[in-house]
Order: sequence, then structure tokens, then C-alpha cells
Amino acid sequence: MPRTPSTSPSTSPFDAVDLDVLRSRHHTKWLGVPDDVLSLSVAETDFDPAPPVAEALTRALAVGDFGYAPPDALELPAAFAAFADRHWGWRPDPDAFVPVSEVMVGVAEALRVLTAPGDRVIVETPAYGPYFRAMRETGRTLVPVPLLRTPSGVRRDVEGLRRAFTDGATAMLLCHPHNPTGHLADRAELAAVAAAAAEHGAAVIADEIWAPLVLDDRAFVPYATVPQGDGARSVVLTSASKAYNVPGLKCALMLPVTDRAADAFRGLPELLPFRISLLGVLAGQAAFAQGDAWLAGLRAYLRANRDLLTRLLAEHVPDVGGPGAGYVPPAATYLSWLDLRPLLPDGATAAAHVARRARVRLADGEEYGAPGWARLNFATSATLLEEAVRRLGTL
Repeated sequence: MPRTPSTSPSTSPFDAVDLDVLRSRHHTKWLGVPDDVLSLSVAETDFDPAPPVAEALTRALAVGDFGYAPPDALELPAAFAAFADRHWGWRPDPDAFVPVSEVMVGVAEALRVLTAPGDRVIVETPAYGPYFRAMRETGRTLVPVPLLRTPSGVRRDVEGLRRAFTDGATAMLLCHPHNPTGHLADRAELAAVAAAAAEHGAAVIADEIWAPLVLDDRAFVPYATVPQGDGARSVVLTSASKAYNVPGLKCALMLPVTDRAADAFRGLPELLPFRISLLGVLAGQAAFAQGDAWLAGLRAYLRANRDLLTRLLAEHVPDVGGPGAGYVPPAATYLSWLDLRPLLPDGATAAAHVARRARVRLADGEEYGAPGWARLNFATSATLLEEAVRRLGTL
């Protein structure tokens, strides 16, 4: 049986990951996972909450602040606008935000008001699994446009997007930064997307939930800051949930970027903003207003883990991470996208094979439209990550 990580002295607060504590939580990532399996699957971190977030929730607990949230989300929109200004030089109008319970709820509602049943909607593949489900839920027709893999990394197929718009696609789901590949678009790439969409009067629904987690010295460019063009219908969605690990608190923000999108938003359900969680509002406010120092430490730790993972894959799993294998370290997020096809027996499913043979739980590529691939979450301690990759080397 594979061994579990040994305990070592902590050199960073992010090193202090206790497997017993993880297994005692009710998070999807670790719930029901056998004791000899390491879970690097669901996009949650294994770290303790940011102190400002923990303090805000402790205060709420102390006074029993568990009632309905005001539909304006208190100071959360203003806190995010100030955060965006500090980090990206973009200050959206706080009054323009529509609070929603989570980003995927916002995606579905945006699809309903910006497109019609049966409309063709572009999803870049591999894609976050719930995007496929959102198409089914809303009765829209998915149009896959694969990302391009080049020797220098992943990039968008702008010409493919143009063809899809020309062929009748009325909207696009833009995941920026991209899950699961970790691709980070620059301004020129985003401007090309906006131009292609505007030329055909198509909507762009930009999911920017991963924006705070750029790992290198590259700038995150908010989609709202690139020229939108006449007739554009653009929407941005964001949340504190990924960077600050509070997805269970159910609060996100949706922002119409253009006048045509704002007009369409008049068709949103009247009760939509009432469905947010007050604890999510309080956590998000604290994160965006007071969490910068903690976030900087988190990014530094994730960057070190990303680099450690890159080295360990090349050393222990050369068919996946070695020279010529095509592994691309992510520029953002805490997710690595692994081509496991060289290691799989005929007919094997990637995640099931890895769990059975290596006792590591990954997210299977089939959910992202890419059988034989898997997504690895490296937002855990370096010790646990090293053990997990050592196990992958036994495949």
C-alpha cells in the first residue's frame, strides 16, 4: 500500500495541511475518500481560510448573523471594485453588479436573457464540466471550439471562433483564466475575441472566477477593459470563492459590461439577488477588502508548488511531464492539465485507473470533453503534492 506523507516542520502557514483534518471536513473534495487515497481533484484548496475571512465569519457566528442577505450585497460590490482597481487598474461601477448565488447560476441566467432556446453557444474545449451541463439546462446548443496546443503552450483558436460565429453562434462562454489548462490570455487575444463577437452581434459571458490567481509576473487583463465594439453584449462574472476557498458560502457577482447587456439584464428574475448567502457576502467583503497580503502569500506558495510539480512530473512521470511529452505548466489557477493517455491500458478511464493503481484521486478528463486526460489540483501542501506525484510514478 502506498505510504502517506510524513509530518515535517512547517516553514509556511500553507505547509500546515493535516490529512486528518481534511478527512473530517464535509467538502466535496475529501468527503468519502478512502484513507489511503490522496485527493487532488475538486477545485478547492486544502489551506486554512484567510484570517480576514475567518474573522468576519467568527463575528457573524458570535452575533447570530444568519439572516437573509440584502439584495444589494452590502459593501461587496464596492470591495470588489476597489480590489480590481488595486490589482488590475479597472474600477467597475459597484451599482452595476447583480449579486448571484454562484458563478454558474450567473452563467445560466445570462444565457437565458442573452440567447434564445436552441441558440448555438461556443464553449472552448477542454472545458469546465458544468459548462456542458449549463447548455443542457438552458436548452442551448453547444458548439465546441478546441483550444490550440503549440510548442509554446495553449492558445485560443481565434479563427475557429470567427468561423463558429459566422456559422451562427450567438454567444460564447469565455473562461479567463482558463480551467482546466491554466491558460492566461493577453490583451491582444481578448481584443480579438471581442472583435469577432461584436462583428456578429454575439454575446460573450466571461467567467473570471480565477482572476486573482495569476502565478507569474504577468498581468491579468479583465475582459471588460478591452474594446467591445458596436453591438457587443458582454457580461463578466466573478467571486471570491476560488482564491479565498469559500465556494460553499454561495455568493458571486455578475456585471453587464455593455449597454446591450444591461438592457437584457432587465429580463433577469426579480428574486435572483435575494438568493445569495449573507455569510458569502461577509466573507467576500473581507476577502476583497482585507485579504491582499494573504493572497500574495497564497500565490507565492502556489507558484512554488506549480514549479515543484513540473520538476516532479519530469522526474517521476516522464511520459506525462518529461521532454517531448507536451506538459504545459499553468500560468494561472492551481490546476494542471495532464495527458495520461501514454499510461492508460486500452479502454481505461484516466481518473479511475489512477485511483485504483496509484491511490490518487484526480478529476477525469471526460468531464472536460477530453478522455484520457486528467486535472490535478496542486493547492495543497508541498509534502502531500510530492507524495502524490511519487505515487503517479508507479502507474
